[in-house]
Amino acid sequence: MSGRMGTEKRAMSEHIYVRMTVDLSARVHAIATRRGMSAASWVREQLIEAVGGMPIEEHELRPSPPPPPPVIPRADLAELSRVVGSVGKSVGAVVQLAAALRQADDRPGHAVAEHLLEELRHTAAMIRSVMCRVGNLKDGGEA
Repeated sequence: MSGRMGTEKRAMSEHIYVRMTVDLSARVHAIATRRGMSAASWVREQLIEAVGGMPIEEHELRPSPPPPPPVIPRADLAELSRVVGSVGKSVGAVVQLAAALRQADDRPGHAVAEHLLEELRHTAAMIRSVMCRVGNLKDGGEA
C-alpha cells in the first residue's frame, strides 16, 4: 500500500481534519450516538447535505458503528463518590464558617467564605455530572 490507511479498495481515501471545542465535540458525539452511528459518519452526512453532494448508495458507504462506551472500573466510581462526600463535608464546614463570620460582622471574610462555598458546590456538581455520564448516578442523585 502506498501510505494509505485501510485497504486499497476503500471507497474513501481523503481526510479533512477539523478542530472544534470540547462542547461542540461532545454535542456531535451525543447526536451521532443517539442515531446509532459514529461521529465521523454523522459529520459526513451533514457535509454531504450541506454541499449538495450526491446521494450515497448503500453499497458504497455504510455508517461505521459508534465506538463502545468506555469501561470505568467500579473502584474509580467509588472513589469519585468519596470525593463528592468529602466536598460535601467541606461545604458544611464552610457554611458554619460563613455564619460565624457574618455574626462577627467580618464582611470581607464572609464574602471570601461565600465565594468558596460557590466554588465547592460547583466542583461537586461537576463530579456528579461526570458520574451521571458514566452511568453511576441519575441526574440530581447523591453520591
